[in-house]
Amino acid sequence: MELEEIERLAEMMGRCGIESLELERGDWRLRLGKSCSGNQPVRSGNENYGEPKQENFVVSSPQKAHDDNSCRIVHSPMIGSFYRAPAPGRPAFVEVGSTVSADSTVCIIEAMKVLNEITADIGGIIVEVLVEDGQAVEFGQPLFRVAVKE
Repeated sequence: MELEEIERLAEMMGRCGIESLELERGDWRLRLGKSCSGNQPVRSGNENYGEPKQENFVVSSPQKAHDDNSCRIVHSPMIGSFYRAPAPGRPAFVEVGSTVSADSTVCIIEAMKVLNEITADIGGIIVEVLVEDGQAVEFGQPLFRVAVKE
């Protein structure tokens, strides 16, 4: 699939109000989903700790119990590979519904073979996980949506 086709799919999703889309062809899989701002597609890769990909989905709350205005975004402070757990087979640092404080570790980003623990920097409840485990992330990319405690 060419980049132009993916861009057309993302545009169509926006026009038609489609929240997520998954396509499979042979040995590759593409998932597109709206970010919390509703206008930026999220594309996932097939990396998973160097192992074949299992069922691994972008996690989000089934019902938006929190208004987008009360939510803040945890952004990636660096380029690297995003991991939800401290090691393969271990539980994730946080799940949708987890309560976090500013110093809570929410994920690891591996950059140049160094594992960097990333903290929430805000207190609240994890409402949405915006990237997949093992996905490459960019500096400033949204990772989690957090409903801020009042």
